[in-house]
Amino acid sequence: MENKTLFGELPLGWKHVALSDVTTFISRGRQPKYIASVEGIPVINQKMIRNLTIDYRYVKYNDAKKNINKSVFIKIGDTLVNSTGVGTVGRWLLCCNYGQK
Repeated sequence: MENKTLFGELPLGWKHVALSDVTTFISRGRQPKYIASVEGIPVINQKMIRNLTIDYRYVKYNDAKKNINKSVFIKIGDTLVNSTGVGTVGRWLLCCNYGQK
């Protein structure tokens, strides 16, 4: 079995597969309508994903009165990956229960 990929040699026991083969849902996030009040829905933005955790100092809020599709809410077990942003591309986070909604 060949362990070489475009990105180098894979560790023993690993194999190269398509993301669609190991995920149930792949999507880009939605652009929120930020508001100045903390009365809204907290939004995890790319600046918040740091050192494999969520830094709540950078939280922003979406208008709670807006109709938001439930598919964009994160769930425990989701993996978030920053796909844009200067200095933030490639940051990622495995979502766990951080004690906040």
